[in-house]
Amino acid sequence: MLASTYLLLVTAAAWDTVVAVRPGSRLEVHDLTGEIVVQTWPRNEVAVSATGASSDVELTLRSGVVTLRRRSQGVTRGHARHAISVPAWMAVTVRARRADVRISGVRAPLSVETRVGDITVDGGRDRITLTAFGGAVRLRRATGAVELRSVSSPVDASDIEGSLRIATADGAVTLGSVRAGIVSVRTVGGRIEYRGAIAALGQYHFATHDGMIRVAIPEAVPVLLHVDRYRADFSSELTSLRAPHDSARRFQRTHRGTPGQSGTAHMRIESFAGPVWLLRGKAVSAGSR
Repeated sequence: MLASTYLLLVTAAAWDTVVAVRPGSRLEVHDLTGEIVVQTWPRNEVAVSATGASSDVELTLRSGVVTLRRRSQGVTRGHARHAISVPAWMAVTVRARRADVRISGVRAPLSVETRVGDITVDGGRDRITLTAFGGAVRLRRATGAVELRSVSSPVDASDIEGSLRIATADGAVTLGSVRAGIVSVRTVGGRIEYRGAIAALGQYHFATHDGMIRVAIPEAVPVLLHVDRYRADFSSELTSLRAPHDSARRFQRTHRGTPGQSGTAHMRIESFAGPVWLLRGKAVSAGSR
């Protein structure tokens, strides 16, 4: 593919351009501010349009990589909105210092990082990494190896298949309709709530210092539970997974599930002072995409 450069010096309130791409190309977005919206369309083209605050933007196409970036390093005044249409197969990387990022419909790897701003994604496959240092992270309908990170804002994920790893300092973590064989959630003071499948031979780890942990476990699923707590209250709606006595700090319990079920899942829960509640959950279906 020939190298092409499109220098877009924006002095008006809006601009737009379209470049043709081939399967295997990817998009990289750097240093844009305001609002970044990526959606899919049925063309092997990347279309970019912007409205709002003027900025100095460069669009390049080299060796299968479409790059959109700010050239000037000054402060952009006012609000800018950047709308980008891409093929569903195109991998997307976004690096933004101060922007809200929304991506929908992409069926390819995604990597998004914002210093200030929220990240909202619907879709993603193979490998999805979302990091918000000063905003919330929301993900739904993703398949693959998922990693989500925030500092003090919420992390919400639903309808996820594959593996899921989450780290946050004080953000609340809410997980629903998750069908992942590996789930790891770590937080210091944030709340953790998990309502999803417990897979045969799955590995599940929930850890907090003083945040609340609520995990729903379907009665039919065999689970080997390890609990490590210090001052944390512990309660379970499943009789087989209750603590041996109120003062037990470290203990192991086995829930055998429905007779005939095979492949025991392993679950580890760690809490210093945050309360731990195990709830009687419902089975989560495999779903389809």
